[in-house]
Amino acid sequence: MARSKRHIPTSVLVAVLVHVLALLMLVVGFQMSNKPRSITQPEIPTVKAKAIDGRELERKEEQKRLAEERKRQQALEQQRRQDEKKRAELKKKEQAQQRRVEQKERAEQAKRKQELERAKRQARLKEEKKRKKEEKRRAEEVKRQAELKKEQQRKRKEEERKRAEQAKRQAELKKKEQERQRREAEQKAEQQRLATIMAEETVVIKAAEQRRRQAALDRKLKALTDRYVDAIAAKIQRLWRRPASARSGDSCSVVVKQAPGGFIQEVKVQRCSGDEGFRRSVESAVWKADPLPPPPDPQVFDRELHFKFEPNN
Repeated sequence: MARSKRHIPTSVLVAVLVHVLALLMLVVGFQMSNKPRSITQPEIPTVKAKAIDGRELERKEEQKRLAEERKRQQALEQQRRQDEKKRAELKKKEQAQQRRVEQKERAEQAKRKQELERAKRQARLKEEKKRKKEEKRRAEEVKRQAELKKEQQRKRKEEERKRAEQAKRQAELKKKEQERQRREAEQKAEQQRLATIMAEETVVIKAAEQRRRQAALDRKLKALTDRYVDAIAAKIQRLWRRPASARSGDSCSVVVKQAPGGFIQEVKVQRCSGDEGFRRSVESAVWKADPLPPPPDPQVFDRELHFKFEPNN
């Protein structure tokens, strides 16, 4: 676009020159018509020179344009160099700033390290001081404990001496008391022996009478108990249903817990010689016997009954 604008004045100038030359030629032709022919010949070189001057002018304009372009390129190159120089200087400044920052950070790190080392040394000194103080305290405590132990041992020996003397006096008093008690005991023993002989004779008589009465009562209660158990076994036998797997001679030990009135609370069938079917049949028969027959006498009632169930063949 810039090059086209630079060519426009040259083209216009050439066009103007062409029109001027044409006008001159008309003028010269008009003059030639009024003058001799010998005068018209020198005018031709003049027109050629003017045409040559137009091309020269265009060449100079092109040179001027090229010079301006070189100047513009040089300015751009100079600007680029200046920009590069500025960027280099800026980068140099940034690097210098970065170095200063790094140096500052290293200095701060070194300072922190020194402070940390100083704090560690102070802590070690403090710990050492504390340790020495603690060792001194422990040494004093050991010394105090040793003195206290020594004093306690002295007091203990003194107390042991006093206790020994007290024990000796107590032993003498005890010996006298034992002698007195021995004499009293001998007297009491003699009295007791005579009383015992009389009491034993009375006890033997009473025991014999009691055994006779108890034997009669036991026989009566046993008979009642046997009748009571037989009544329960008979009721269970009536309610028992023989399973197909039952064999002759099968039996089970039965434990029945009952409440007053014969109401069954728990049934345990143990040590069965038969199989599981036989055991379940016995347990079922016992539960069916609820409530159990009443005892013939309240004295033979027992909350837990033990008996052996042997079904009749």
